[in-house]
Amino acid sequence: MKVKIPQEWYEILLKASEQKRMKFSQFVDYMFRTEECLNLPEVPTSGRIRSLTLSVDIDEKELVRKIHKFLFCS
Repeated sequence: MKVKIPQEWYEILLKASEQKRMKFSQFVDYMFRTEECLNLPEVPTSGRIRSLTLSVDIDEKELVRKIHKFLFCS
């Protein structure tokens, strides 16, 4: 499945995966299984979009909502 997220979100997720010492794909799986959230302040987005291809069985809106909740706890 392809999903489009702001470039800034992608960079945060990539950094978090490096800190957890996980491959990005493993980190995405972890993100969907955990109730953990990073509790970051909302970051302004530049309008640049990053397209990701993920192997998850969930619709795009739910996927974006789950990423937003993981990053910002909201």
